[in-house]
Amino acid sequence: METAERRATAALWTLNGVGPKTLQGLERTFGGLGALLGVPVRQWERRATLTDRARESLSELRSLAEVADQLEATLRRLGQRVVFPRDADWPPPLPGAVAPVLFVVGPGGGAPRRRVALVGTRHPEPGVCERVRRLASELVSAGLVVVSGGAEGVDQAAHFGALLGRGETWAFLGSAIEQMDPAQRVLWKPFKERGGTFFSQFPPGTRADRTTFRRRNPLISGASDAVLVARAPVKSGALITAEAAVAQRRPLLVFPGDPWNLAAVGSNQLLHAGVATVCLSAADVIRAVGLKGAIAQPTLGVSAAEREPVSEDATAVLKVLDRHPADIDELVAKCGLESGRLSACLVELQLAGYVVQKAGGRFEKSQ
Repeated sequence: METAERRATAALWTLNGVGPKTLQGLERTFGGLGALLGVPVRQWERRATLTDRARESLSELRSLAEVADQLEATLRRLGQRVVFPRDADWPPPLPGAVAPVLFVVGPGGGAPRRRVALVGTRHPEPGVCERVRRLASELVSAGLVVVSGGAEGVDQAAHFGALLGRGETWAFLGSAIEQMDPAQRVLWKPFKERGGTFFSQFPPGTRADRTTFRRRNPLISGASDAVLVARAPVKSGALITAEAAVAQRRPLLVFPGDPWNLAAVGSNQLLHAGVATVCLSAADVIRAVGLKGAIAQPTLGVSAAEREPVSEDATAVLKVLDRHPADIDELVAKCGLESGRLSACLVELQLAGYVVQKAGGRFEKSQ
């Protein structure tokens, strides 16, 4: 946050009741936000058009400079950084009006490349996650970035598929980055080791709730050139992302599902309403983002010669899978690990090339 304008923007963004419209109003009133940085709040707050919540937040402050200083110290401690529109690592083509500030861990937006969002329910039927993983690997092999929301189910299948294909993936979170829930924490190590990026518009300390996910979902579509909904029941958050994609004029695709499949009712309705097109293969996504050409065969995992040692817990899981394939419940019973730690071990083993997940949620040792 090198300039007064950026420091003031970030400081205001951390306050309750301050959103994009409030920032725009302050800019119009004062000709820029940097001028407010070192001025006592009481000298300018009464001239500003603010929500009651924003005014209450400001009433407790002496100056925005103090807030900016505290934010910078917190970000250093957490290993996060803040980026702004037009920065090199801002995720294109995300409009700054959607989120004027993003908190980031990882490489960031980087060089402009085509991006596709793969989203869906946390609880798809057996086989869907394997299909999504395979598709994500094909797409990164074709040069795309895979974008999703980090949740269990379809989102994580998309992220892990991209990593297994040795590609780039971004996770937009519905909380502050350090406030990820335990199910999302399984992404932390593979993202750090393989170059994935976490984005959040929420300042440190913000915990997820229903409102934060609704505010987050338009960033997933806004940062993408096309959106694919793999599975969505009628009340799925993925449908909010789909709604945002239509509003943002992003191509919307859907994996079709059986009409009696409750996990696919919402996504099927997108097709029935004519706002989405059918996706049957990676080629459909490639066309949707405006690319042409052949799709490379994805490279999933690593060869036997490239495999590296894994943790002690992961080694214990692998010994169980030496004998026969097993699902999560069987592995919990036989390994004595709680489900969260077991999930982390399975991710570690898949990314290291020791284990593959098959249809029906069963894991088996790689050949």
